[in-house]
Amino acid sequence: MQSSPEKNRSEVVPLLASLFAHVDAFPNRVALRTSVEPISYGTFARMVCSAAAKMRRAMGSRGERVVLCGPNSPELAAAYFAVHAAGGVAVLLDADISNEGAKWMVEDSGAVLALCAQELDLPIAVANLAAWCRPDECELLSSPQVALDEPADLIYTTGTTGRKKGVLLTHANLANAALNINCFVGTRNDDLEVVPLPLSHSFGLGRLRCMAQAGHTLLLLAGLRNPAAMLKQLLDAKATGLALVPAAIDLILRLTKDRLSDAREHLRYIEIGSAPMPLDTKHKLMELLPNARLCHHYGLTEASRSAFIEYHADRDHLTSIGRPGPNVDMAVRDSEGQDLPDEACGEIVVRGRMVMREYWKQPELTRQKLRNGWLYTGDRGYRDADGYYHLTGRQSDVVNVGGRKVSPEEIEEVLRGHPAIADAACLGIPDPQGITGECIKACIVLRSDVRDEQLVQWLRDRVEEYKIPRIWQHVEQIAKTANGKIQRHLM
Repeated sequence: MQSSPEKNRSEVVPLLASLFAHVDAFPNRVALRTSVEPISYGTFARMVCSAAAKMRRAMGSRGERVVLCGPNSPELAAAYFAVHAAGGVAVLLDADISNEGAKWMVEDSGAVLALCAQELDLPIAVANLAAWCRPDECELLSSPQVALDEPADLIYTTGTTGRKKGVLLTHANLANAALNINCFVGTRNDDLEVVPLPLSHSFGLGRLRCMAQAGHTLLLLAGLRNPAAMLKQLLDAKATGLALVPAAIDLILRLTKDRLSDAREHLRYIEIGSAPMPLDTKHKLMELLPNARLCHHYGLTEASRSAFIEYHADRDHLTSIGRPGPNVDMAVRDSEGQDLPDEACGEIVVRGRMVMREYWKQPELTRQKLRNGWLYTGDRGYRDADGYYHLTGRQSDVVNVGGRKVSPEEIEEVLRGHPAIADAACLGIPDPQGITGECIKACIVLRSDVRDEQLVQWLRDRVEEYKIPRIWQHVEQIAKTANGKIQRHLM
């Protein structure tokens, strides 16, 4: 087992308390910037309080789940903290989620209210996100009170069985994760950080949580559709921080060449996560930004940022995922749960106060994955003699499409619902265009003629765009074991 040094564990308070402490200390400091006017900490607090007052009246009791859905915006950020301030549990949905997918999450979570930027036909009360988050006069005059052991977030992530898993996180989990990240990255309250990642996902949401704790400024972007425009915003703002997934970094480097080096005088850090990055790209990034902290994390929704590597400081270990983050323990164990020696391959397990409380409504899965305080990640790897951890593969077939996890089983089930498809198998392959890291390949057995383009259009009405297969292969049969399980490695 390997432990990292503890860093200020006793000082952890709920993120709401940290946020409102910043409001009291510097109400005019900018909390969020977008393409429109900046939002100060004071205005942001009024947005949070205004939405929280309405939520309290609509929820009825503490612990109720509230769905949030929309693109990156100050309103979405305010609604997130407003759920906590009202004593609720935030359930974040992708902005581009299908109506069917949103309904499933509403029903599974038992949510009583949804705040959405778009129109969704849901079986619960739906309110307009922007209307509820106007900075009206607060009914909550001081920092809202929450207990560290109360549930705070319910974040859905794709499981190895194909069923989405609801990860239940407490206020203690959120505060400790933010502390660990800020300690490693070195976030300061005078930082200006560019965040093009969706707040509906663990990585982007983690940056918002870090802002509440550190008191710095986030420049929220709607995405990375135009890398050149994003880079211009970063340079014009003289941003000191940036958060990106490896696929986005590769895209920026390919489309803007060496222009990222123009930020070397002011960019202090980049947080990168959580997919692998080619070694050549790491070296290129180090060359362009010789003075920035290039912090690549390994983590899960269940255990945010468990390990870190900083490219410059760890230049001799760039093929690893790094060492345990602050306040985190890690180990490699065999199938019997026994610790393995260095260089021996097994399952990576992690422990720390950022580890989730449970899987929502899945007690058996919780017992399997959480044992004596340790989270069994399902990832295989080993620790080397210098204490660095290395991944060797996944214990599941989940596909990582640009940082978004996709279950092959989910897509297969949808495809089998098409009248022309007799059977299907999906798997992850390297993206031929080098944009999303991995993409989905679909092997299909047809019972009648259908064009691939027709299947793509049919899928657009049923799943999110990033889940649609990019590569199609027509086969006579799907390779399966004797008990019917798909042998993806043979496809």
